[in-house]
Order: sequence, then structure tokens, then C-alpha cells
Amino acid sequence: MTEPYELPATMCGDYFVVNATINGHEGIPLLMDSGAGRTVMDPDVLRTVGARKRIDSLRIGDYAAYDFGVSKLDMDALSAALGERVYGILGHPVFNPLLLTYDFPGRRLVIEHARLDSAGAVPLRAGYDRPYVRADVGERAFWILIDTGSSRGLSLDDLERFSLSMPPTRTGGRMRVNGLFVVETGRLSQTVRMGGFELEQPFAARTESRHLVGQEVLHHFAITFDHPGGLVRFSRPDSISGPIPAYPARVSDYLADPETGEVLHVFDESIGLRRGDRLVRVNGRPFGERGCPSSHLAPRVPSEYEIEFDRDGEIRSVTARVGFLGMEE
Repeated sequence: MTEPYELPATMCGDYFVVNATINGHEGIPLLMDSGAGRTVMDPDVLRTVGARKRIDSLRIGDYAAYDFGVSKLDMDALSAALGERVYGILGHPVFNPLLLTYDFPGRRLVIEHARLDSAGAVPLRAGYDRPYVRADVGERAFWILIDTGSSRGLSLDDLERFSLSMPPTRTGGRMRVNGLFVVETGRLSQTVRMGGFELEQPFAARTESRHLVGQEVLHHFAITFDHPGGLVRFSRPDSISGPIPAYPARVSDYLADPETGEVLHVFDESIGLRRGDRLVRVNGRPFGERGCPSSHLAPRVPSEYEIEFDRDGEIRSVTARVGFLGMEE
């Protein structure tokens, strides 16, 4: 494979999903995730393909990888949150020998046997199997993970240590591989510089583990990773220059278990939901058939939606609102 090759992939919102053949078994959807330093798969799939700690062979279209490590992880909750069934997360090291481009505006994945020119790229943090780049806020510098597997924008593990123009406020909940958690979001009063571009006083969510930048920012770019060369390149296919304006943060009225529909937390009790209610339908569709989220490339518009829920055997309905922090500005 000497020419650039577009991996066959589909999009679920702004998540890239590939259909893999593993140890000869076809049709296994895997989530692509630049923030994953290792490959994980559902235990049932590993049993089916006859693997324990290593994969003998994996094919995605014309691309093949051999003899790499894998760990077990139940994918039911993550699949439910995503809205599409996936059986694993494909770790970035599987593509380390190649250039790998996540082209969000073009909605395609491209691999190539080549190296990046340092003149048009920025260095990755040395010695790490995940892609970290330097970020600067005022005089403060830190390393931040480029995470295509995160639906959020900017996430910081010490949000309160930054200068904020809007204090942290609860904006809903998110599902990660380690479970559900309540999200707090604030707005930085300074511009963030990273990867050769700037984020203009962005909203940032508090994270549990590490600084990261996800799809709400990355969707502007085609991002090319050169792990052997220790470089990454951010390209703006739209040729727009200048800082990226703050992207409004979604505000949810409640947090529900993505598998069961059980309401775990209510942020706005005026909508009529209670903890322990079980969601049955959303806008007329069964809760378990929500489908993929909308792309961040689509404009964000506050809206309302109808929820049917079960409370002690009685089906009730309420109207919930999708709002966005900072939309009024």
C-alpha cells in the first residue's frame, strides 16, 4: 500500500466506526479512538474469534494488522450511550507505522506510508502511546490529549485553577468506559493555544483524569498522526484562519442510564421527572432505539422533545428542553 488509502468507515455522529475482520471472523464493528492507548473488545467477541490477550490478525478493507495486544471490556453500556452497537475500541498503536488522518469535515479516515514534514506539524509528547500536544493558556503550559473518542470539546482535570469568566455549573451527564458521571462546565477567560490554532475563551468541562480535547473542537480539522515521527498536523479544509470561537455547551435536564433508561439524576425538577423513573420513549421512539447522535457539524439550536416514562407502572409524559450554555451571547 504505497498510495493514500481511505479506510471503509461509517459515522455515528462524529465517531468513526470501522467494520473489521478479526482472526477470520467478519462484520465486527469497532470504534476508532485516538485517545485509546490499547485495543479493548467485548469478552463475547474475544471468545468468538478465539482470542485472549492477543489478536492474530485484523483486517479493515485492504488494511491488515497482525499480532497485537487486546484487553477485555464489556461494551454494552458504551454501545447504548453511543446509539449504535460496537464490540470494541481500536487502540491507536494498531496504526503506529502509518500516517492516520481523521478528516472530520470530509467524514473519512485515510492511512498512508509516509512521514509528516515538521514544518507543517507540531510535536507530540515523547514516550507516550497516546497523542498529547502542548497547550498554553496565558503563561501556563500543559499537555492535552487529542481524543477523537470524546464527544466533548475541551476537558480539564483542574478546571478551578484556570481563570474563568463563567464559573463551573452542572450541565448534565456523560457515559465513559468507566461509567456515568455528572458534568460541570465553565468558561475560560483566556484564549487556549494548541496545535497551531487558538480556542477563543472556550467552554471547558471538568474531567476525572486528564486534560483532553474532543470532537466539539476536533470536528473543524483533518488531523494527521505520525507517531513514529512524533508529530501531528491540524489542517482546516475550509481554509478559515483565526481563532475558533467558543462552542456552546449542551445543558441536559436529567441523567439516565443509557442501557435501562432509569433516571439517575434530575438537574431541573420542574420538568416533572424523578430519580428512579424509567424512560420508555423519546419523541415517539423506544428509548433503546435512539440511534446515533447528531454531528457537531450541524448548528446547535435549543429545542424541546417529548419523553414518555414509567413511574411505578404508570406511563406518563413530560416535555424536556435541550439548551446550550452560552447560546445567549
